[in-house]
Amino acid sequence: MSQLPALVLKRAEERVGVREVRDLVTGKPLNKGNFISTWLKNVGLADGDPYCVAFVANVIHFVFAENSIPTDWPFGNTPPARGSTALYQWGKDNGRLLTGPTDNCVFVLKSRLIPGRFVHTGFVKRVNPDGSAYTVEANTNNSGSVDGDGVYLKLRTAADIARMRFLRIEP
Repeated sequence: MSQLPALVLKRAEERVGVREVRDLVTGKPLNKGNFISTWLKNVGLADGDPYCVAFVANVIHFVFAENSIPTDWPFGNTPPARGSTALYQWGKDNGRLLTGPTDNCVFVLKSRLIPGRFVHTGFVKRVNPDGSAYTVEANTNNSGSVDGDGVYLKLRTAADIARMRFLRIEP
């Protein structure tokens, strides 16, 4: 396997600290901002839409393009580049699912409420011996929300990891 997945994670980490623009009256995050609006536009979404999957798609495509390597990772105005459940299905259909977490892979998080639905996507940076993992995620916050206010480096518990499915970045 190449070093591209590690380069993807390095680029994702460079975006830790990006934050959403907030409503001037309510202070509520608005799912938009310099980087965020670009990520959304690149996958056919608009300001205000969830952007965790758009973040993943943009980072992967940027790193592959920067290294002049083609990728089949979903991008542009396609459902797998815009939603976690569609991304999971794309991974399943294209042989990208992993049996468990590995360093430098993509995760999709299962809904607690709706069976078969995935509600959040991000990168697994490093898996720890206790079953927890460090992740890089967009549209989250310090509390772990799937609708947060920016890009964070997080420590996800083993219980969180158990609700995730994992995809390889490369074929």
